Amino acid sequence: MTSYTMSNRVKAKSLLIHAVMIVCCILFIFPFLWMALTSFKTPQEIFQWPPRMFPNKWSFSNYQEVLTAVPLLRMLLNSLFVAVAVTAGTLLFSSLAAYSFARLRFKGKDLLFSMYLGTMMVPLMVTLIPTFVIMRKLGMVDTYYGLIVPGFFGMTIRDSLTRRRG
Repeated sequence: MTSYTMSNRVKAKSLLIHAVMIVCCILFIFPFLWMALTSFKTPQEIFQWPPRMFPNKWSFSNYQEVLTAVPLLRMLLNSLFVAVAVTAGTLLFSSLAAYSFARLRFKGKDLLFSMYLGTMMVPLMVTLIPTFVIMRKLGMVDTYYGLIVPGFFGMTIRDSLTRRRG
């Protein structure tokens, strides 16, 4: 075999792989494209048979209806505020704790570090109800504090969901 035929085989294999990948990309992108284009259709166009890819008349009323029915901007700002506050608090407290464990020498450091690691091994579902009771007694239920402050110390609902899966 010559290098010329091997080169053609490699090119043919590469072309086949790229063709399969392009077809897969189109298959994966199609539902998102359909959803985006359907959002500009009127209700009558959405349910017409046979379905059409592009709307006859582009309508923005669906977006106007959603933005007036749901306080989307307020929800986005709430999420952004909580995420920024939890991230900032976690960075502050975690960096202080990490620095003290890494650089400072003090009596009981190893015991304290072992206790810290031990608390990380306790499943969050075990502490969820006592944490809720404490938060209720402190008046933190249904407040920003109830979402943000536990996040400073690594106690979030997200952790319980990810720990349960993995």
